[in-house]
Amino acid sequence: MIKLLSTFKDYLYSIKFIKHNKKVFKKKERNTKNIILVEINSLHSSIIAYSYLANFLSDYYDANIHAYKFNVQKKILYKIYDFINLKNIINYSKIYKSFGVNRIFENNLTFDEKQQSMLISDKIYKSLKTKKNVLDIIIDGIEIGDLLYDSFLKKYNEATIDIKEEKFKNFLFHFIEIYFFWKKYLENNNVKALIVSHCVYHQALPLRLAISKNIPSFQASAAYIYRLSKNQKFAYKEYFDYKKEFLKLPEYKKIDGIREAKHRLQQRFSGKVGIDLRYSKKSAYGKFLNTRLLKNNDKIKILIATHCFSDSPHSFGELLFPDFYEWINFLGKLSAKRDYDWYLKTHPDFIQSTRNRIKSFVKKYDRFELLPAEASHLQIIDEGINFVLTCHGTIGHEYAAKGKTVINASLNNPHISYNFNIHPKNIQEYENLLLNLKNINFSFDKKEVYEFYYMKYINEKANWLFKNHNELIKNIGYYAQFNPVIYKIFLDQFSEDRHNEVLKSLKNFINGNDYLFIPPD
Repeated sequence: MIKLLSTFKDYLYSIKFIKHNKKVFKKKERNTKNIILVEINSLHSSIIAYSYLANFLSDYYDANIHAYKFNVQKKILYKIYDFINLKNIINYSKIYKSFGVNRIFENNLTFDEKQQSMLISDKIYKSLKTKKNVLDIIIDGIEIGDLLYDSFLKKYNEATIDIKEEKFKNFLFHFIEIYFFWKKYLENNNVKALIVSHCVYHQALPLRLAISKNIPSFQASAAYIYRLSKNQKFAYKEYFDYKKEFLKLPEYKKIDGIREAKHRLQQRFSGKVGIDLRYSKKSAYGKFLNTRLLKNNDKIKILIATHCFSDSPHSFGELLFPDFYEWINFLGKLSAKRDYDWYLKTHPDFIQSTRNRIKSFVKKYDRFELLPAEASHLQIIDEGINFVLTCHGTIGHEYAAKGKTVINASLNNPHISYNFNIHPKNIQEYENLLLNLKNINFSFDKKEVYEFYYMKYINEKANWLFKNHNELIKNIGYYAQFNPVIYKIFLDQFSEDRHNEVLKSLKNFINGNDYLFIPPD
């Protein structure tokens, strides 16, 4: 009954948003073949962002707005679930049409096109010898291997890829069909701009093709808008410029920023949940357990801070290893070469499948020991951990703030522009470091940690659509923004003045060439 009532409320919020859009964004049938393409999804806060960006681009390029949804493979049980799911009372087509979408379509191929796609898929599949080859897949000069890799892991909740599996072969064929559809579509239509939800997974296939043709392309959400290009295929990579951008700030802002960064990190270390990690549900810095975690000896002690295997390992770009599974497997083999104490730890709010796979590594490699998920990092630090290994996790700045040495297994990590972590450039350098930990004498300036924290979490500009997006998320919770309740909040805050401010700031962004949309203060 409660679920039914909640769904009915969501429906009412959506209806009000639709009525609002029809008043604010007048539908225009333009006598033009120009098209603005926008992705259909169920991320409701992002849909508000699309309504603004798509309409602005429509006026800017004198173009009609077309929306697309992915026709993805689903098992019959999932199709039945989708059919009976109460949430489907919300008609996304009506929401999109309400802000001016003229046409909605799916990525369907003709029989002849499927045959052509099958020939390409078969040729690619026969060329694959290792999983690394999957990452190297390029068609027409366009890199798509990482998208294929991560999409497969996510769809099947897998830790890694086995290219010999029939399900991988079938998935590859379907993935190439999606690629082939978008290749033909962009060749045959005059697309002036593209709006997507992600720069990863299969959702980014039209993006990769569009930027190869120099079509203006954007990843949009209620928090950020990124302009993607051949030189920058991913969102959220402004961290490469953090150090340079911090130097440009006025002195008072640097001082205040570092002070605030220290304060917030202390809050995180005190066990408060969600301090600048809006998706977090449990603290990794809770109370000490009654039993000792680390062995009381003189051996070098290493913590491997694990990642969720299926959660887009290539979301920032390539790692030193093909995926998180191969990274840990490499460390397992290496553990036999050095008599260190090796500890693994998952997030406290772990996904069960991830922890089960970690347990399989512990069984396979004798020197691996799995710590309790609820174990506090404060206790691990207090008991004398020496080194921490991650690919690109937040632990990179958290442990550095505690004076610990962190070694990353990716050059595409948020801390790369600073020297408070070690960033090996390749697997050989990574291996040499780990085999010679006793010779590492690594020091760094903690001020850089706070500088990074300020740039990442405090100086961020997420207020282009809502006046204070961070405060909004703090009040309603990170995941609530993706539900229709966000329409109610948006409409409660709406005013003509704010509406015009958003359009004016969008104009400045579109007329420029900035990677990230930073609205005026």
